[in-house]
Amino acid sequence: MRLTPAQRQARYRERYPERIAAYKKSEAGRRSDAKYRATHGTHEMNKPGTRAYDRYRGSEKYVRSYMNSQLVSAYGITYEDYQRMLSAQGGVCKICLEVNPRKSQRRKLRPLFVDHCHKTGKVRGLLCTHCNSAIGYFKENAEVMVRAISYLKEG
Repeated sequence: MRLTPAQRQARYRERYPERIAAYKKSEAGRRSDAKYRATHGTHEMNKPGTRAYDRYRGSEKYVRSYMNSQLVSAYGITYEDYQRMLSAQGGVCKICLEVNPRKSQRRKLRPLFVDHCHKTGKVRGLLCTHCNSAIGYFKENAEVMVRAISYLKEG
């Protein structure tokens, strides 16, 4: 069973109370408490709504570096590989041939999801939210998908 981050943190605090106490006494621990933050504030770049935050977090450079680190760690592809795949697919989902219909809070459209085989780890293509979820619901089982297609054709 996988633990949530909160459960891992609670387990760590139970196992190592002396480390927690030592951290709180250290300079870093004193800086992290609410009293210090109330008197010293946070850096402008970390305050949502400020020009510095919006300029940094909304910039193409930030999006590119963030997506690159996420893509490399999860799928072993770079942001440039993702862009090549996207242009090869014409900017649409590989299955339904539509742009991703789900919108995010900060962007107009969400990027397409990287679809990969969970057994081999091989990247298959870029999918929209609905197609990616559908494959997941069918547990990547082609026979079940074929039965679902025949079921739809019956009705």
